[in-house]
Amino acid sequence: MKDLTPQKPAEGISLVKTYGDFRWYRVSCDCGCDKEISFSIEIDDCSITANMSSTTKTKYWYQRWRVEGNEPWLLYVGKQFCNDWYNRLEVVWKVLVHGYIETSADVILSRQQCLNFSELLKTSIADFDVLAEARMTQYEANKKKAE
Repeated sequence: MKDLTPQKPAEGISLVKTYGDFRWYRVSCDCGCDKEISFSIEIDDCSITANMSSTTKTKYWYQRWRVEGNEPWLLYVGKQFCNDWYNRLEVVWKVLVHGYIETSADVILSRQQCLNFSELLKTSIADFDVLAEARMTQYEANKKKAE
């Protein structure tokens, strides 16, 4: 395996917005699909808050009644319609009975994307240290002025 170094701009990671001490990134899946992680980092006085979220989907692909391509048109459409509605009603039933549904999302990252993502976290920690030191210096200066 070849040695990898963090990239700028980073493969698979794009900066969406910056709001002062808040940065919002989008981490895309390496498989070419439309899956992605929305990743935000907020630096405040005493901590770094990292938030990761992803849009998940129900098992919309599940077929209770197998649909074959060589079936008559009406039977094909009927089975597809029944599969779609069964899956939707199943989700609604689970929400009504349990109050939630469980879903999951997988985002595949290449080696390079993993390295870039870890470098992003390291950079955020370094930014936090710089910000915390600047705020502490400002606090001490304001304290001296008040005396």
